[in-house]
Amino acid sequence: MLKNLIVMLAASFVSGGVAQAVNPVVTYEESQAETETTIWTGECVTGKWGKRVKILADKLESVQPMQKVIVEFTVAEGAESGKLDIKDANQKTLSGINSTASNLVGGVYPAGTASSTFIVLPDELDKFKGGIYVYGNMVVITAVKLGGIADESELPGQGGGNTGGDMPGSITTGDDNVTWTGEVNLGTDWSSVLHIKPANFRSVLGNGSRLIVDFKVNDDDTYGKLEIDFGNYEIASATDGSCTGLNADGCFDSGATTTTYDIADGDIANFNRRGMIIKGYNITLEKVVFTKGENAGQGGGNQGGGGNHGGGGSGTSGSVEGTDSFDATGYLWTGKAVFSSDWSTCIEISPEKLQCVTPGMEINIDFSVQGGASYGKMEIDYFDWSMAEATDKTATNTDSYACFQPGTVNTMYTIAAADAERFRSEGMRIKGTGLDVSRIAIGQLGQSAVEAVESDMQLPVEYFNLNGMKVEAPADGIFIRRQGAHVTKVVIR
Repeated sequence: MLKNLIVMLAASFVSGGVAQAVNPVVTYEESQAETETTIWTGECVTGKWGKRVKILADKLESVQPMQKVIVEFTVAEGAESGKLDIKDANQKTLSGINSTASNLVGGVYPAGTASSTFIVLPDELDKFKGGIYVYGNMVVITAVKLGGIADESELPGQGGGNTGGDMPGSITTGDDNVTWTGEVNLGTDWSSVLHIKPANFRSVLGNGSRLIVDFKVNDDDTYGKLEIDFGNYEIASATDGSCTGLNADGCFDSGATTTTYDIADGDIANFNRRGMIIKGYNITLEKVVFTKGENAGQGGGNQGGGGNHGGGGSGTSGSVEGTDSFDATGYLWTGKAVFSSDWSTCIEISPEKLQCVTPGMEINIDFSVQGGASYGKMEIDYFDWSMAEATDKTATNTDSYACFQPGTVNTMYTIAAADAERFRSEGMRIKGTGLDVSRIAIGQLGQSAVEAVESDMQLPVEYFNLNGMKVEAPADGIFIRRQGAHVTKVVIR
């Protein structure tokens, strides 16, 4: 009955408001054409992750669990392959939905591919319905459509393919390593993978850690290949390039049984955030060992790292230079942190420096939006790269998309009760894109509350509008007043 009503309404729109007669007795049979609804059309030339399609929540209100999303595109002229990445309204990759992508070959779309179908998994439905971004790398996106409802058989295989669900085999942990054992045949088309989630190796991954893979080249095959990816199927090229035991063609000869990878320091944060995918050709995996590196699970003071989930930055590469200090009353970092356009740079604060943290304490961060960036973004994470969501949502001076517009120079977070203990026990990571950070102050370093106020009273007063833009002569409105580290909201009439 409901489907017949939908058909009548659709016919009403097409015919200028006059509903066409539909026999209510006839059984409704879905066709591909009837179940595809275009929610965006145009031409988005993505370049190298530079452009994306934005679809607001009102276009996605009717989306159901397991509904198909079809993205139509062409691989850019002159490119051998392209990629897509569906993110939520906060520009966080929807990894489950992305793992269902069709028409991938070796994790990419070869030239000539015309579309890819994704499935909205139930556990990511709410985030999807809140609005999405469709990012692309070297593709031209021409349409985004909603399709029919998929059934379980249309999900990627769970055995050797294991792109979701429980990992086959078993995990054992020790002081110096984490070991997976099982049997996963990676097949012959690169579509089957072993996906190891971050929680399964994070306790040992650190500078100097290694990955040892035991395998066999499949019967009747004369060679095999392996590839190490981040959990979003992007090749971890620095780590992958350290593979031992390869022949002159970059393959494993029949009879090869093991290889070792040096996990690149620059890749550790991405593995810790996204997990690791091991895929290959003519190979059956039997054992994977992660050996412990220095500072495993800890991290130092101010280092690069982070997830690769895009953003609105200016295309810059990241760097962090600065000094920090702390005592029982607070923490202070000053320097210059250039947050890169791929979120791969962060400021790390180890737990021993955050013993001062209590619920309600403020994190004051000074920065500038990079030249050439249309906006900046920032995120407060725990040390395991998961978002400290309650604290993160308290950011001031953001626009309606949780971004910092050009001209914004400061934000303030309030540490939530739910996060304070984790910061003290695990540490904190501050990352972003499109921003140059110059100062982070948590609490009042080396000052009592009275001393802090007296010190601030000697500093000039600055005013900002509610979007974080500096105002030289505020009048008639609500403004943010800052004097030193003291920030308040005021009404000026």
